[in-house]
Amino acid sequence: MWSRIAKLAMAATLAGTFAAPSYAQSDNLKIDSRLSDARFSVDGTLNNTDQTISLGAASVAGTVNLDKSDLTKSTVVFQMYPATSVWPAIDQFGTPVQANTSDLPGYTLVSFQSERVSVRSDGRLLVTGSLLVTRVDRNADCTPNEAYAGPSYGPSIVQRTARKASFVIDVPVPTTSGSNGNTQIEAWATTVVNQEDFPQLMKAVLDTRWPRLVQDEKCVMPATIGEDYPGASCTGDAVHLPSRPVVSAGISEDYSGARPAPVEFGSSLTILVHMQLTSEGRQLSARAGQ
Repeated sequence: MWSRIAKLAMAATLAGTFAAPSYAQSDNLKIDSRLSDARFSVDGTLNNTDQTISLGAASVAGTVNLDKSDLTKSTVVFQMYPATSVWPAIDQFGTPVQANTSDLPGYTLVSFQSERVSVRSDGRLLVTGSLLVTRVDRNADCTPNEAYAGPSYGPSIVQRTARKASFVIDVPVPTTSGSNGNTQIEAWATTVVNQEDFPQLMKAVLDTRWPRLVQDEKCVMPATIGEDYPGASCTGDAVHLPSRPVVSAGISEDYSGARPAPVEFGSSLTILVHMQLTSEGRQLSARAGQ
């Protein structure tokens, strides 16, 4: 009974959001990279217990075009990348798009391009398309000499692999509007990729260092810079992920502290994408006629 009510409510939301005559026929929505994120997790065994293990969080950028007159003509495009910059450091071909990429030992970009959109019976969108992983590696030269200042990296080694994938997207619902007339719309997209179907993706995600992700980060330089300059003062909302349990190595003379518990990774990689969408210059309503 409750399942039927939930489906009817979702269908009503879908109809109100996309079929209202007061809207334009399509909305070009931008994924706000400052407020969006993607989270990677994998099934596995930890301390002899089956668990879902978090691998890291990534920044997200892209666009969503919703065709309300015919949802099958909608398009979804986004990129997931380490949170070291606002935009990806490379394009999908592995070509650097930022000047500071020459000293990166490795970099991963995961891209999705939709090809078909349909509406499921529960009112959510099923978006099928091409999931591409671009991995750039560089061999490090750590030969010590008098002028040694750290490792130097050789030419880029680019690997690109694409597979078909489907994301299930919750119906976007307008939330708060900014003072500039922009409407913030929140949506979630999920997919599960089996390692046998896409081993290159699993390897790239496991080999990548995903730095801590801070959303809506704002940094302010101090008014004066002296000998005790601590750097810019930054604020923002950190994305908190479940931490891996640690095990004690035992107290002894060579005790080096606790270490991560041994993990046996499984075969299913889950990608959860949180998209904060912005429709510029237009106020959207979740109800028809407003």
